[in-house]
Amino acid sequence: MEMVDRFLSMPSNCADAARVSDEALRDQSKFQLLTVTALYISIKINEEVVLSSDLFSELCRHIYSAEEIEDTERTLLRGLSWRCHAPTAHQVGMSLLSLLLPYVEEIPEVTWGFLMDEVKYLTELAVRDYYFSTEHASTIALAALYSTLSMTRPTGFKSCSLRFYASSWGVSTLITPRR
Repeated sequence: MEMVDRFLSMPSNCADAARVSDEALRDQSKFQLLTVTALYISIKINEEVVLSSDLFSELCRHIYSAEEIEDTERTLLRGLSWRCHAPTAHQVGMSLLSLLLPYVEEIPEVTWGFLMDEVKYLTELAVRDYYFSTEHASTIALAALYSTLSMTRPTGFKSCSLRFYASSWGVSTLITPRR
């Protein structure tokens, strides 16, 4: 659904995408075709088994033909400039933690697991607040990581490396650690 929301809310350079967007907002069956196509794309991106457009058409009880799904797929991808698989704040947070790993002197596995869980919790918590919906996933992830490390202060982390990342990304103004 996120893909459909982005497609409908973005101004499009492509005439086909603008036409499909307008039709989807006016006609329920066109909106449903757009949504079915977004699901088709998501399955192709995220699942190990890819469904053919013919099978997907059959699953839709032939309401939409395979050609309609494929045409809408091309239009949707062009309208999104092929940006259909952005990483989540949680995924960015895990990547940032892995980047910090070389700067960590021996840290217990339990502590590492707690840090991962806390970053996951904070990135998921950010979804509930509208303020964070306007922020980049990387900003939310770094804020969650910074907050987690500030609250827990695990031994083994060199605090200067985290401050460097936070200040270079301009996140220090977004978060203020609680004392």
